[in-house]
Amino acid sequence: MSAPRPVASGVLSKTPLSNLLVYILDRELSGTLVLETPDGAKSALSFVRGVPAKARTSDAVIYLGRLLMEQGLIDDNIEATTLSRVVSEKKLFGQLLLEQGALTREQLIKSLQEQVTRKV
Repeated sequence: MSAPRPVASGVLSKTPLSNLLVYILDRELSGTLVLETPDGAKSALSFVRGVPAKARTSDAVIYLGRLLMEQGLIDDNIEATTLSRVVSEKKLFGQLLLEQGALTREQLIKSLQEQVTRKV
């Protein structure tokens, strides 16, 4: 079975990744965004109602919690508590941080952009 054809395609030099992420979030889109480098390496970001749900790459990853701690936005206690809630409540890490007021929407978007940049 082959992969479905893309609904849209473009070049990131014309539309910055941050604009795409905000567009997806604002419209609460669901689906997969596939990013391909000039040498053919692919990464995929899956979204559920506008929120990143999963990222797949062939390279090493940085988890959102670690990135947020590196940026000084959360501490290890918040990370551990939130990770526990991810498992028990079956919600996304970033979504839980927003719900508990640990991050603003803008901080989450910026951090997700940085995470994606590092993954891709």
